[in-house]
Formats: sequence, C-alpha cells, structure tokens
Amino acid sequence: MFKRVQQFNRVQKVKQHVRNNKTTYIVGASCLAVGAACSFVYFRSSLVPEVIIAPVQKNIALAQYKPSNHLTQQVTIELPARGHRRNVIVNDNTGEIFASQNEAARKLGVSPACVSQHLNGSRDNLNGVVLKNLGENVKIAA
Repeated sequence: MFKRVQQFNRVQKVKQHVRNNKTTYIVGASCLAVGAACSFVYFRSSLVPEVIIAPVQKNIALAQYKPSNHLTQQVTIELPARGHRRNVIVNDNTGEIFASQNEAARKLGVSPACVSQHLNGSRDNLNGVVLKNLGENVKIAA
C-alpha cells in the first residue's frame, strides 16, 4: 500500500512539473521542429546525389554518380545504335537514359511531340518528369 502511495505522489509531482513548465516545453518543441525543417531545406541539395552524364563515343555515355564529396562512381552506358545518330535524352528525376526522343516518349507513355515540346521549352514538364537533351550521339573516337 505504501508503494502505491509513493508511486501516486511521484506521478503527481511529474504532472505538476509539466503543468508548471508547459510553456518551456512548448517553446522547446517548436524550436526543435523549426530547426529540423530548416535543416532539411538547407541540406536537401546534399541529400539528392549529383549525376553527371556526358557523351563519350557514338552510343556510349559516361555517367558520374556523386553520392558524397568523397566518392565518385562512374558507369559507362551503351545505347543501341539505330540508323542515324539521335539525341540522347536523360530523365532528370531518375537518371534514366533514353537512346532517342521516341524511346523516351514510348517509355513515359506520352507522344513524341510532347517530348519535343518539352525539350524545346514549350512545356515545363511531362506529367512531373523533367527531361534533358544531352545532344546528338558523338562520332566514334579515333
């Protein structure tokens, strides 16, 4: 019985402490939330890894993935050769590479005209997808 009374008194002391310091706890929690939000906004650019894609040879591109300042991974991407040289298109959101505008349109489920309009600047995005034109495949290096 005596232990229950002690536990009850402890609980009452904690409740009273929280009531007395309610403003302090609210201000502290608000500062913590604002600090976390500001940190997310400030460091958001470092959370998204940097991907650099450069054409090297005809139908070959070099992708550099930089997840941190200390590490750089390189991947060579071979694109299928089909007839004349075409523009290499990259999905800026995912880093996916397309051998042509038609392939990008087919995989994204939009018309080739929409892709062309987007790349020319007439459209801001294609259903939330942002594409970049890396240019025409370059000639085979000698």
